Amino acid sequence: MNFFELLFSSPGTRRREDRRKQRDINYKGIDRRKGPDRRGLPYGISFETFRALAPLEEWLEEMMAGRYRMSIDGISDDLDSKSVSVMFAHEADREAFKAYVADYIDGRR
Repeated sequence: MNFFELLFSSPGTRRREDRRKQRDINYKGIDRRKGPDRRGLPYGISFETFRALAPLEEWLEEMMAGRYRMSIDGISDDLDSKSVSVMFAHEADREAFKAYVADYIDGRR
């Protein structure tokens, strides 16, 4: 699409002709645009805790070997409570973490 066409075309036309939607016939890699989760971490758990996150991160590093992603979604104003999300590659990993975090939050670990 040249400059003239870009200026005088409608937004709908520009979106239909977007080069990013065209397939590259020379591309040999995996098409990550397919499927509901392109990051490969479809199983997640969200929770809130007043306890430190370092023991959870250590457990994840030891047991999951990088097959997870942890993010802090929010922190209370007094910095006590944290909302956390953890995403996993496998459902079994999520279930194992869920059991561990339940014990950790209840103070059994």
